[in-house]
Amino acid sequence: MSSKKSTQSSATFQRMNYIYQLMNVSMMLKNNTGSLLSSNYGKLLLSIGRKGLSRMEPEIKRTICKGCNVLLIPGETASVRLHKKPASRIVWKCLKCSSIRRYNLRPGYELWAEKDEAVIETVSPSDNKEDKSKDKNSEKKA
Repeated sequence: MSSKKSTQSSATFQRMNYIYQLMNVSMMLKNNTGSLLSSNYGKLLLSIGRKGLSRMEPEIKRTICKGCNVLLIPGETASVRLHKKPASRIVWKCLKCSSIRRYNLRPGYELWAEKDEAVIETVSPSDNKEDKSKDKNSEKKA
């Protein structure tokens, strides 16, 4: 049962990765079509993640605007500022919808997703093939 779940999530991650790459390529288009395509791909990326019950990596999540779902590129679709007071942080402001995102820069600050206790199980594609072959061999013996 766990192998079925891991194959579903890997297919979801592959689709999400492909759509994220499409967002990057679409931002290279000139005029307003690139940001419109990027926004549509962003909405699609979030909906696939919700339907597949899979979480995006924090690095990818931080590059997508929460307001308009456009890919945030410094200087092109976002302005990035460094604030020192009251606490040091990076402030990203979307130039399309003016939404603001703030990220801490405290020394020793670590996202919960990057901590060791957050990782429950690590699954690699090669493990799935070995598990299936072990299951088939045990069925033949019985």
